[in-house]
Amino acid sequence: CKQKLRMDQEELLALLCLCQTPHLGDASIKKLIHAFGSASDVLCQSKSQLLQVEGIGEAKLKHLGDPAFYAFAKAEVDLMQKNDITATAFYEPEYPQRLSQCYDGPALLFTKGEINWNRERVLSVVGSRKMTTYGKQLLYELFEEMAPFRPMIISGFAYGVDIGAHLQAIKHDLPTVAVLAHGLDHCYPKAHKKYMQQLKELA
Repeated sequence: CKQKLRMDQEELLALLCLCQTPHLGDASIKKLIHAFGSASDVLCQSKSQLLQVEGIGEAKLKHLGDPAFYAFAKAEVDLMQKNDITATAFYEPEYPQRLSQCYDGPALLFTKGEINWNRERVLSVVGSRKMTTYGKQLLYELFEEMAPFRPMIISGFAYGVDIGAHLQAIKHDLPTVAVLAHGLDHCYPKAHKKYMQQLKELA
């Protein structure tokens, strides 16, 4: 596929439409874009042409091109603009190189803040929502030992180990990124909203 270096608004809308299509999935979206060059080009193809792509069957294409998805995509772009959210397509150079090795990684990644996903050292820390005293001590010792190596810390912003990892990163002035299970236009849990700006500054 002739990959674009930058995604324009037309391509973003097309990719959002594909991502909204039931039964299609990220792996299939990537296959189609590799076959036809862009999300916009995929939406211009006939069903018979799309069916020639390996692994693409009638069920995956049943809802493709539904006008409701375009309305949804336009609303999403408006929401992104209002909330300072950016989107990165899987073929853009800013997309995480490690994630690109997963065939079913997200075709479109949404972020807030300036994040260098391709840092040399990245560490994901996740764990129990109810951290024990031993867990707190282990987390403290872990960060004391690895802070000099300046890794970027990734966690889920939830209670327990997740927020503990973010707070240790903040304490040691390490870049840290929260991967959320919900939209970027709100914060859950609300008790952690006070940390969002600090994470954004350290990313």
